[in-house]
Amino acid sequence: MSHDSPHQGANVPVGVQAIVRHLSAQGLSVGLLSLIQVQILSVADIVPELGSAIELQQSPAAKQMLSYQVSGLGSILGYDNSAHINFMNELQTMGYPQQSRNIAIANGSECGADQGYSAGATIASANATIDVPYWLNLLMPLAIFTNYPQAGLFSGIFTTDTDIRFVMDARALPDQSSQRVYYSRLYTKKKILFAITVRTTLFEKEFNSSSSMLPLDNGSGGVFDIEELGVNVATLPPEVQLDQLRFGFVPTYSALDMGEGQATIQSGDLFRLFSPLAPPEAPKGIPFDNFFSNPETNELHTQFTLQNGRWLMDELENGGGFYSCASRCADIPSLNISGPSTVCSSATFSVAGLPSGVGYVWSKSSNLNYISGQGTASYQVSKSGNGNAWVEVRVNDNCGLVRAFRRNFYVGTPSYPRTNPSGVPAIQAQLGSNITIRVVDFPGGDLSTLSWSTNHPSAVNLTPNGVNCVVECLSTGRHNIYVQGNNSCGSASNLIPIDVSSGGGGGDDCGTFPNPPCNPSLVSYPNPTEDYLMINIDESATSKENIANYHIRITDNTGWIKLEIKNHNIAQPINVGVLPNGLYYISVQGTDRSYLQRLWLNN
Repeated sequence: MSHDSPHQGANVPVGVQAIVRHLSAQGLSVGLLSLIQVQILSVADIVPELGSAIELQQSPAAKQMLSYQVSGLGSILGYDNSAHINFMNELQTMGYPQQSRNIAIANGSECGADQGYSAGATIASANATIDVPYWLNLLMPLAIFTNYPQAGLFSGIFTTDTDIRFVMDARALPDQSSQRVYYSRLYTKKKILFAITVRTTLFEKEFNSSSSMLPLDNGSGGVFDIEELGVNVATLPPEVQLDQLRFGFVPTYSALDMGEGQATIQSGDLFRLFSPLAPPEAPKGIPFDNFFSNPETNELHTQFTLQNGRWLMDELENGGGFYSCASRCADIPSLNISGPSTVCSSATFSVAGLPSGVGYVWSKSSNLNYISGQGTASYQVSKSGNGNAWVEVRVNDNCGLVRAFRRNFYVGTPSYPRTNPSGVPAIQAQLGSNITIRVVDFPGGDLSTLSWSTNHPSAVNLTPNGVNCVVECLSTGRHNIYVQGNNSCGSASNLIPIDVSSGGGGGDDCGTFPNPPCNPSLVSYPNPTEDYLMINIDESATSKENIANYHIRITDNTGWIKLEIKNHNIAQPINVGVLPNGLYYISVQGTDRSYLQRLWLNN
């Protein structure tokens, strides 16, 4: 078992490391200018914790484990990660135990939560002022015999006020950019004859991050809490401010050895979901047989909690612990439901890779029948009708239901291919023209299986090209174009009629079936109608005929005759209520003239 172990390194804010390495080397020395200097007092003597901290930073363990190691002392600071890199290479070469069940506990957040502050935030700061008495100011010219000879400048009987000031701030690492993470300055502020202000810097240091550094300080991970070390913030001088009391000590990705050190870790990996419901995938997979990440928040490094304790007991007793509160995470895991894209009779859909102990709640669309599998990782259904269908699964974790994840698919034979133009009403074309028909949708079908044909190959010439077909109109009359495709369950087709005329190009209300001239003299009303239809013909535009001598045909958009009346008296209504709703064409044939018009039936 690995408990919040730094498989890819640990973290101490480099701003804090810089405080220790810079200030611990500061002190007071005396001598003859810079030729001979003897240190008589150091900051570490005044603050012994600095001495302990510098010893800890320089220990082999710290150098091996810290991902970002500040090196040097005093004013000369830099980064040296060589010991860490060498140790990581050696550790990765050794690998994991091979004949065991390897498990890990991370104290970092399952949800990838941060530490409560942003990258680059101030961690600690100080702003202190010492008022130098006038009598001591008279002695300050003697500073020329110390390592701060500039402190003696402008000192003496004409200096009416002297302050020694110290300012400092340390900041959390920014997100992969070179920015200041530590700054300190010690300087004197003097008043000459109550009027002239003179500032003299004794030391000043600024230290920046590297642009390759990840924001580990506020990243998800096992927490290092300053107060847990016995630091009583309430007793600190008011000039010293600890703005952040905790930082990410062992990043969650490191505790779970994400990618085993072979994948490049990005800043987003610090705040990603670390859930057993949706573990990171290759090349950033987790090498453990099972793992625990702390629900919602980050806990103290190596802390045992009720949740991870119960999880560990399940592992020891049953060899398969599970605990997750991913349902409370903002970045809810994405579950992959596997299964076919087309179902002809029955099929099984499943969710793989989740640990034992997970509960499943499945649901389905209405055109499916349930067979088995509710509450398990596999769900079996059968089709009860054709069309678009879906199954959904919600995973039940320890804190609630994770949102539903859906897989869409198609059941049964495909629906007919939809085209543009649609052929409803029939496409109107002129003799010799070219018409392009395109399949714009084929629900449930495979577009690569489309084929085109016609019932009049001598009247229209087809040039098919996948979803497109160019129709060359060679002869007048109505010609039907067929397009057909299939899926694994069967095939479906569509018929697109084209009415070709020798001139005028046709129109929306008149056409050529079987080939009458376009004539607006025919009036049918009401249109649309629900049941009965009346016909009126402008006799001034026609030859005089017996009003009972008309031949009526009502056809659908494919040319099929749905209603036919011979020797119809146009003074009488026509009962069309027996026909289904839709678009029709009404043809009125006289002795020497014929008429064609659209008819909408909506009963």
